[in-house]
Amino acid sequence: MKKKKSKKLRIILILLILFLVIFGGIRMLSGKMNQTLEQMANTSQVETVKRRDLSDFISLTGTVEGASKTNVTSKANAEVKQVHVSVGDEVKEGDVLCTFDSKKIKEQISSAKDSIKKEEAISSNTKKQNKEALQDAKEAQQAELSSAGQSIQEAQEEYQAAAQSIADARALQDTKRENLAAAEKALKKAEKYAKKHPKDENGKKALEEANTIYASIQAEIDGLEQQIQETEGSLPELSHAISSAQNTYNSTKSATDKTIRDAQNTIDMEKYQISESDLDQTLKELKEQLKDCEILSPCSGVVTAVNISVGDQNTPGEVLLTIEDTSSMKINASVAEDDILRIEEGLPAIITTSATKEKEWNGSVGRVVRVKNKSTGSPEEGTVVSDYAAEINIPKSELLVGMNAKVKVILQEKKDVLAVPYDVIRTDEKEQTYVLLAQPEEDGSMTAVRCNVLTGDEVDYYTEIVGGDLQEGDQIVYDSEVMEGDRFTPELFDEDHPFGNDDASEEEVKE
Repeated sequence: MKKKKSKKLRIILILLILFLVIFGGIRMLSGKMNQTLEQMANTSQVETVKRRDLSDFISLTGTVEGASKTNVTSKANAEVKQVHVSVGDEVKEGDVLCTFDSKKIKEQISSAKDSIKKEEAISSNTKKQNKEALQDAKEAQQAELSSAGQSIQEAQEEYQAAAQSIADARALQDTKRENLAAAEKALKKAEKYAKKHPKDENGKKALEEANTIYASIQAEIDGLEQQIQETEGSLPELSHAISSAQNTYNSTKSATDKTIRDAQNTIDMEKYQISESDLDQTLKELKEQLKDCEILSPCSGVVTAVNISVGDQNTPGEVLLTIEDTSSMKINASVAEDDILRIEEGLPAIITTSATKEKEWNGSVGRVVRVKNKSTGSPEEGTVVSDYAAEINIPKSELLVGMNAKVKVILQEKKDVLAVPYDVIRTDEKEQTYVLLAQPEEDGSMTAVRCNVLTGDEVDYYTEIVGGDLQEGDQIVYDSEVMEGDRFTPELFDEDHPFGNDDASEEEVKE
């Protein structure tokens, strides 16, 4: 019985020991799990500070073209006789591109020249007639003014004769009055003598003679007075005759002057008339058409379009061929509205194409078009508004006209600078910028400590560090929830993170 009890007791003790061992192991494992979970909950990402090449750029797409494009036209209204080039041909300046049938144009030129000769003969005769008309007008004026002047002179002479007659009569009156005064004295003397000697017959006769002489002189004076009055009465009429003759002269001169001016103006206007008549202009245009019957290349380059065939009737002004100058190239690229204010002339650019694989060409931004191009489509489509545009200049290369190209316009580029992701830059209440660094602890954890920095340009997803205490190789805390003094378990960025993968390209980061 004692052996059986001892055996059972041993079994119980063993089971109890096993239970205690298992229970202790479970508690230990639980503690370790809790510690692991706690550590996992307090894990933060850190990144090693490096020197980087920073580049900010705009990606564009476009089509390769020649530096200049020349549309070839012809003024010849004629049929295409020969086409000497095809699309893709290289031509030099002066090469014959195409010719037109010039037969009809030459016939039209000959007809125009004959018509011009007739027109010149008519014009010459007209000029001669105009000169004769001017000379006739001058001669007619001279004759009419001479006649009108003669009338003035005659009227003036009549007036002057009447005035002279009055003057002569008054002078004669003065003489007669003197004679009358002498006759009056003789009469008074004869009267005195006859009164004193009434019976003297000689005295009576002397008195009679004295009376007769006195009366005769008085009659003459009265006659002269009447003559003066009559002549003076005619003076207004004679003066009017002078004025009338003068008016006639003036009106005649005015009328004949106008006739002369009109004739002279006709001659003068011949000097200012357009030297080329309609026929002259037609002949000039025909000669230009004849010259354009052989089209020469205006420049060297590649033929990129041929819009004519033999037998076609040319329409003056329409594009026959297009030549692009490939001595230097350009890319016409569209620019999105978000980027148009950032792109400027002169910025460097890198060009690639799918045809040339990874090969790159250096170029530069040329003309920037900051106006959206509007074009009208079908009535159903309405007005179509395209993006803004820019021209990218590139040197001569094996790129071909029409290739699709990718362009990277470099806005800003910095080489080998200390930089950190812009999200890790913090600012305190005093506007001081700083970052948090991961300071290692003995137990393998890290503590977030402050590191003051001076920031420079922000390029792409990075901010340049231009001053402060940050050094290359420092471990920077990326987690924004970590505060200064916090302890955490570090976790480096994996390769899938854009900032942790050193091999990730800037294009991949932007995408």
